[in-house]
Amino acid sequence: MAEDVPRAGTVGRAQALAALEALWSDAGRRDPFPHVRTLLAHAPVVPIGPRRAVVLGYPECEQVLRNPDVFRVCDTVWADQSWPTWRDHPSVSSIYNGLNHQEAPDNQPARRLLVKLFGPKQLTRHRLQMEQLCQRYVRRLGGAARDGRVDVTDDLLHLPMALLATLLGFPDSDLPRLRDWSTALMEANDFNPPGTDLAAADAAICELRRYLRPRLVGDPAAARADLTADLVGGWPAEDVEGLVDNVTFLLGAGNETSAAMLGTGVFLLADQPHLAALLRDRPDLAAAFTREVLRYDPPAKMTGRWVTRPTALGGVRLPQGCMVVVQVAAAGRDPRQYPDPDRFDPFRFAPVSADGVAQEPPRSLTLGVGPHYCVGSTLAQLTGEIVFPLVARVCAGLRVAGPVVRAAGMVVHGWDRLPVAIPAPVHGPVNPPQPARIEGATLPDALRRLAVAAPDTGWVFPGVSQRLTAAQLYRGAVAAGRGLVAAGVRPGDRVGLLTPTGPDLWLGAFGIMLAAGSVSALPMRPMGESPQVAAARITRIVDAAGMRLIVAHPRYERLVRAVRQLRPGLRCVPLPVAGDRCDRLPDITPDDLAVVQYTSGSTAFPKGVTLPHATVLAGLRALLASSAVTGRDSLVQWVPHHHDMGFFTALGYGLAGLPVHMFTSTDFIRRPVAFLEYLSRQQVTATTGPDHGYALMTEAVDRSDPRGLDLSRWRLAYNGAEPVRSETVHRFTETVARFGAAAGVMYPVYGLAEATLCAAFPPPGSLARIVHVDRQVLAAGGHVRQVAADADGARPLVSVGRPVQGLRLRLVDPSGVEVHDGRVGEVQIIGDSVTPGYLFDPDATAAAFDGGWLRTGDLGVRLDGDLFIVGRDKDMIIVAGRNIFAEDAELVTRTVPGVHQGRCVAFAAAQAAGQLGLDEEHLVVVAESLDMGRAAHLAADIRRRLQGELGVSAVQVHVVRRGTLPRTTSGKWQRGAARDLLAGTRIPTVTSP
Repeated sequence: MAEDVPRAGTVGRAQALAALEALWSDAGRRDPFPHVRTLLAHAPVVPIGPRRAVVLGYPECEQVLRNPDVFRVCDTVWADQSWPTWRDHPSVSSIYNGLNHQEAPDNQPARRLLVKLFGPKQLTRHRLQMEQLCQRYVRRLGGAARDGRVDVTDDLLHLPMALLATLLGFPDSDLPRLRDWSTALMEANDFNPPGTDLAAADAAICELRRYLRPRLVGDPAAARADLTADLVGGWPAEDVEGLVDNVTFLLGAGNETSAAMLGTGVFLLADQPHLAALLRDRPDLAAAFTREVLRYDPPAKMTGRWVTRPTALGGVRLPQGCMVVVQVAAAGRDPRQYPDPDRFDPFRFAPVSADGVAQEPPRSLTLGVGPHYCVGSTLAQLTGEIVFPLVARVCAGLRVAGPVVRAAGMVVHGWDRLPVAIPAPVHGPVNPPQPARIEGATLPDALRRLAVAAPDTGWVFPGVSQRLTAAQLYRGAVAAGRGLVAAGVRPGDRVGLLTPTGPDLWLGAFGIMLAAGSVSALPMRPMGESPQVAAARITRIVDAAGMRLIVAHPRYERLVRAVRQLRPGLRCVPLPVAGDRCDRLPDITPDDLAVVQYTSGSTAFPKGVTLPHATVLAGLRALLASSAVTGRDSLVQWVPHHHDMGFFTALGYGLAGLPVHMFTSTDFIRRPVAFLEYLSRQQVTATTGPDHGYALMTEAVDRSDPRGLDLSRWRLAYNGAEPVRSETVHRFTETVARFGAAAGVMYPVYGLAEATLCAAFPPPGSLARIVHVDRQVLAAGGHVRQVAADADGARPLVSVGRPVQGLRLRLVDPSGVEVHDGRVGEVQIIGDSVTPGYLFDPDATAAAFDGGWLRTGDLGVRLDGDLFIVGRDKDMIIVAGRNIFAEDAELVTRTVPGVHQGRCVAFAAAQAAGQLGLDEEHLVVVAESLDMGRAAHLAADIRRRLQGELGVSAVQVHVVRRGTLPRTTSGKWQRGAARDLLAGTRIPTVTSP
């Protein structure tokens, strides 16, 4: 990584000279980068004699190339001084007659003509022709690779010459000899010293010139390709030899360098399959990918210049006449210009980073700069942009099939052998998807292992167009952890985290854990609220946790000020964490506290659920194993990250190296169809959410009737955090089936924060099991009697499956005796993923456990081993000696026309009898309506329906305006809060008689 790259001055001269000698060897020519790294660690400019120097650093190389008045190309003046016999070689004479070996004004206006003809505007006219030829070559490679091993150098790397010949109007039948001539010619451009045997190159140039002359300067009436006609027509008439020599060099250098570039790109796609998958999914990255190929392994490793007057470069004095070797390959690996330069980063030159942040792509020297910017660079770039996505798509599964051999050229870094193959498809599960796993003993340890094993996996945040890879997260979290320790975080501290959905969520959370603190994601309402109200709620958590410090995003500056007005001693560290850094992070053990999860407050004042690292990891592993998550899965979710479902599901999938896409709850609620469209585009397999979220999706699809959704890969729609309604299951399943989703996509689950999210899951892919039971028998006798779905008093129950991996579950009656199938009892759980208790609340902890078993407070029943949740013990309503589940009263109320989107809550008057002016034996229901003008009629209708279906007469109904009923921060209705509002007469209501 970038911080590990040695800096200049860390390697001595003797070691540098040894590296320089190795660089010129055959092995060094084939793989120069280890020696380049050593040389860069010595100095950016290395003198190798009184009149020779090698330039390696990016700024120094750029300085040379941009200043032709001081650093001239190796032209005829230089050649006369250094190689007096150069004119004896036609191949060398031809090269020096080309524009690349001339400075302005001698190379104008001919150079301007070449730049124009091979520039973006002109080549756009030929793009279709180029694409057709590229497709032919790539399809041929794919076909051959499927039949067995094929060498890319035997066919695909001939494509650049074919493109040049096609653009210039030369027939395909001439391609073999054009390639042979150009290859031989390039020997003369390979820094050959005087006395080198150039016989083959000289013979080739003579043949090539004889071939080109009649096609370029023969009969003026002869038919020519458009590009050739424009070239001949615009070239100075007195410079016929210059035209021939420049086309000769274009064919030679253009073919050799573009072929080297294509070889490198294909090798990377075959050697690193994730790059091919990325290009298939993101063809818009083709241009950036090609530029990164050119930087990472430039086809032309070096070029030469000579010094016209004494000058200084990189702290080295260069005399007049000094030969300067510009190491373009080294400049591309200079950490001063490119962070983490030895890593291939397909986003490096993209206008938007992998995190989705707009960026200014860095400069590059690969194809030259200034007056000698390569005239064929656009053609080479365009070729890569076309070919690399084609290879990724047409040759899916391409792999390196044997030892590769790089050419030992001094200048051109080409390929001698590049065998590849596409393994033939074999029927049967030869390579079945592997179960998703999380390694490590603590959460930071799991992240560290992931950053090493799969550094480019991570979390995506569509709302802010950002992405956070595992490697970026680990580096950033370590820096944040050091900053937090320096800011005063001590081992065992409880630290609040206040951040919107985005990269700072995980950077802050892991930074806190690396500082040996425990993280509590502080809740914010999805639609916002005044800073004073939010501050009062957050202050209660701060007090309960004994927090000395919170970490907050700048977006919440006003809220932080309001909190600190209430608690002046509370410190706040802004994100990103800056300032001083400690030298060493504290040690963390599996038993250390990792998370204090504050419950949503739907049933009681929020309590701090303590979750050590080992407990959290047990829960995350249970989540993955019990829903059969594999390496092919991915997750999209919108549940707020301060909720256990939102935090732990995204954490579990992410630490397993699976793609996680996190929407804000506001974006989802406002545009649920856009959420489904994103799911379709990304071909995601899993989502999370409470029941009302899936109901919202269903209603939105029914209203808008979107076209073109493909939900065929969606296999897990985790439905939990609130009771699962059979109506939602039916409607949702029918709706998404229209877009290819399987019948078993709906996945009703049961969990709670005290179990690190998950407690019971059904078999993945199975149809949701729904039974109907007699409501009166269920409420009265503590057992169930199954009835037909259309029977009077039938109540639907949805199964949530069986205990997850590593967890045991039992149902007990009020006396603590375990009950059998068909009997209602309190759900109790025990296992490695269960909390050891509540923070600083020994009384609540003691009350929550029954001999090691956690009392959940939920009532359930088992039928044939499957668990069904029937309600909560604390929400049982007793009227005239009869038990009524609050869920039953709410279910009946939702069916009454006029209740806005089924929004209602039920509770017992015994819980607020005095305030409501009732005796204790009353059922109270509060329902929302859009039409308050008919509220009295609606209240009467609800009351009659409840009396008729529940068989209870003591019913009071209150109708309120839409948006009145309070929700938890996760979106669940708060019965207790609604009761308090009603009792305090703080809401306008219309009440039934």
